[in-house]
Amino acid sequence: MRALKPFLVIWTAVMFQWMLATPAASWVTTVLDKPPLQNWQHPIQGLSSSMALDAAGHAHLVHVDHTDDNVDLLRHVTNASGAWVAENVDVSTIGIHHPDIAADAAGNLHLVYGLKGDSDLDTLVYATNRSGNWQTTQIYTDNGDFDILIQDAAIALDAAGSIHIAFTVSHLASDNFVKYTTDATPSWPITDIDTRPTYMGCDIATDSLGKAHIIYWRKVGDALAYANNTSGGWITETIDQQCEAVSASVVVDYFGHVHVAYADWHRGIKYFSNASGSPVIEVVDPYDTWWSSGGRVSLALDGAEKAHIAYTDVSEPGISKLRYADNITGTWITEPVDPDPAKNYQGIGISAGPEIDISIDAAGDVHMAYHCRYGNDGHTLNDHRLKYTTSKAPFRDISGDWAFSTTDNWFAGVFGCTGDSDESGSGTITQNGRSVSAVFNGCLLYTSDAA
Repeated sequence: MRALKPFLVIWTAVMFQWMLATPAASWVTTVLDKPPLQNWQHPIQGLSSSMALDAAGHAHLVHVDHTDDNVDLLRHVTNASGAWVAENVDVSTIGIHHPDIAADAAGNLHLVYGLKGDSDLDTLVYATNRSGNWQTTQIYTDNGDFDILIQDAAIALDAAGSIHIAFTVSHLASDNFVKYTTDATPSWPITDIDTRPTYMGCDIATDSLGKAHIIYWRKVGDALAYANNTSGGWITETIDQQCEAVSASVVVDYFGHVHVAYADWHRGIKYFSNASGSPVIEVVDPYDTWWSSGGRVSLALDGAEKAHIAYTDVSEPGISKLRYADNITGTWITEPVDPDPAKNYQGIGISAGPEIDISIDAAGDVHMAYHCRYGNDGHTLNDHRLKYTTSKAPFRDISGDWAFSTTDNWFAGVFGCTGDSDESGSGTITQNGRSVSAVFNGCLLYTSDAA
């Protein structure tokens, strides 16, 4: 049997990775806000939601509750006190939409959203509770000949606490254009990022130097585009040509590398990164969404710069399923999160943009917020639910720094067995303060979750 030992070592490595590929904790989901049943003709603003974690790891969610008396409530929901508490940030009888939220190092919250006015004239609004109470500032509106619509908005903070906002604007029956503003310069100056028409979605992140990075979908050529001001002026480039990216999310890591997760209508969920020194695009989940408006996606990085993606699987007509993916092991592992699929007339039961949000706390635990709509038959009544789900950090990283504690001292590393050992042992493997029990039988290793 000596001739089989090299195969056995390889098999052991594969099996060890596979056995650690199952998350150590199941997803725990909480319904935070369940407005009354709504008629499907009501505005889509009632689906918007976003989430941020503060420095203590508390979750802060913002969402729009479109009530039955046609009042939009912009609500902040948090577990910072230990229990879930909700409050109103803004109220409108005409419409609130596309909110996004960020938290600074002191735990203050910063929001951006679209506020609908008379004659469909939208205003971009910034809100913060930095003073102790919610205060709002109108940043952008257009008093020209055409009414405008704020189609999307995203907010990010830099290390100095400056606020950076990207948003897309359209005139009725006209094209969308992506714009940028910041409070680092007085009076919130508005900058046109790309003079070529775009579609609705955009996202923004900042690097360690306070520079902004924006991802958006350019209409010309259906290209996923990227812009940054790292050199002082704005530079735009194409990340993925011929890509119908209905939703995209961008993160910049500690080293300034750019990471993007996006949903391509006909190719599924994709991931872009230039961390290797060259741009690389990977397909995370290759489902085809030709029949629908595409999936939704949100991206976060952990302390090891590994990617975690929350996204909707819309491969079945009329059904959206929340899924999660990470590349901790070096390959993409995907799994379902919410077993209760959402449905609606347009097949976008779980909506996103910032309306699905994922965050990773200091312990590596995963947090998600999302807003579901459950239709009775897809055409009449819809049950809206704001949901929050969390899971302990997936126990997967076999390439990281592992500490071993065994009853025998012969096991020196993850694959310390050379293939010639007939020894056995048992003990625990620990990483980041978490552990699994392990039994070693020669080169075979068996684990069970002991976290």
